[in-house]
Amino acid sequence: MLHKIYRKSKLTGNINSMELPLSNFQIDMTNCKTDDDLRSEFQFLNYSERQFLLTGITMEEQKKFNNNNGVK
Repeated sequence: MLHKIYRKSKLTGNINSMELPLSNFQIDMTNCKTDDDLRSEFQFLNYSERQFLLTGITMEEQKKFNNNNGVK
C-alpha cells in the first residue's frame, strides 16, 4: 500500500512529500532507525526514495540545486 510520507528537506528546509510502498510499521521504523539501518532495511526502495527518507530531499530539488550551482 502506498503512503504519502512527509519530510523536511535538509537542503532547503521545505516540507516535501513522496508516496512510498511502506506499511505503518515500516513508517514508524523510519523515525527511529539510523541512516545505515534505513539503507539496509529498505533495499527494495530505489536510491532516490531512500535518500528522501534520510534527508527529505527529492530528486527534483537536488537537480534544481545542482543546476543553480553550475553542477551538471
